[in-house]
Amino acid sequence: MRTSTSAPRAAPLAALLAGVVLVVAWTAALDEHRYPYFGDSASYVEMAESLRAGGPPRVSPWGLETPQADAVAQPLFPPGLPVILAALAPVAGDARTAATWPNRVAAALLPLLILLTFRGCAPDAALVGVGLWALLSPGVRQWHYVAYSDVFALALAIVSLGALVRAEGRDRHWLAVAGLTAGIA
Repeated sequence: MRTSTSAPRAAPLAALLAGVVLVVAWTAALDEHRYPYFGDSASYVEMAESLRAGGPPRVSPWGLETPQADAVAQPLFPPGLPVILAALAPVAGDARTAATWPNRVAAALLPLLILLTFRGCAPDAALVGVGLWALLSPGVRQWHYVAYSDVFALALAIVSLGALVRAEGRDRHWLAVAGLTAGIA
C-alpha cells in the first residue's frame, strides 16, 4: 500500500536531481579550497593498489620505529571500500583519484536511497525531505569530498536499515540485501 499521492516516478527523479545538483555545487565551490586526503585515505589507496596488483591488502608501516619492511599486511577495513577503489581505479586513472568518488556518489544518492528503501513507510515528500536533511547535515557536507569511508558507509547503512524494514513480515530476500550492504560498509 502506497502512502504517497504523487506520481511514482516524480519523487525519485526529484531526489536524484537534488542530490546530484547539491553535491556538484559543493564540489565546484570548494574543490580549490579543500584537500581530499587525510591519514586513513593513504591506507585505503594503498590497499586498493595492492589488491589491483593481485596481492593481499598491504600498507606502508606508520609507526615511529624504523619499519622492517616497506609494506605490511593490513586487514581489509573497511571491507568494501578498498575493493571498490581497486575496481574503480582503471576508470578513474588511479586508486588515489578513485578514492574521492565513493563518498561523493553516496552523498548525491542519499535522498534517493532514503526514498527507495523506506518507500511505503511515509509519504514520498517526507522521505525526500529526510534525504535532503541527511545530505545537508554538517557531517555529510563536511566529509563527502574526503577520501574516507564515512559517507559511503552511511549510505550503505541506510540501505541496510531500509532493507530490514522491508524484510519484516514481507519479502525475506531483503535480509540478504541488509546483510550484504552492512558487510560491505
